[in-house]
Amino acid sequence: MELAIETKKKFKSPQSAPEAFLYNIFEKLGWIDEFNIKTQYTIDNYRVDFYFEKINLIVEIDSKTHQIQEDLKRDLDLLKKGFKIYRIDWEDFKRNPEYEFQNFAKYVYFLNEKFRWVAPKFKK
Repeated sequence: MELAIETKKKFKSPQSAPEAFLYNIFEKLGWIDEFNIKTQYTIDNYRVDFYFEKINLIVEIDSKTHQIQEDLKRDLDLLKKGFKIYRIDWEDFKRNPEYEFQNFAKYVYFLNEKFRWVAPKFKK
C-alpha cells in the first residue's frame, strides 16, 4: 500500500501556542534542518503536529481538546504503516518542561544515534 504524504511545503504555521513554543525550541537546537521537521503535515489524510522526516517520527501535542479514542485509532493506523509516534502531554510539559523535553530528546537520540544534544533551559 502506498502512503499519501504531503510534499508541498516543509513549514506551515503551528496551529497552537504549544506547537509554536516547541517549534521555536526545535529551531534553536537546529533540529528543523537536522531532522527535516515538517509542521501541520498530512500523512494518509491525518494531520500531524510535527513530522521528523529523517527518523520517521510523528510528534503530537496533547491538550484538553484531544479526543482519546480518535487519537488511539489514528496512532494504531500510523504505527501499522511504520511510523513512530511520540505524544507530549502539554499539561505535564508546562509543569516540568526540562524533564519532559529531556525524555523526548532521549527518544529522538535513540532513533538517531549520531545526534548529539544539550538540554535547553526553560524559564518558569
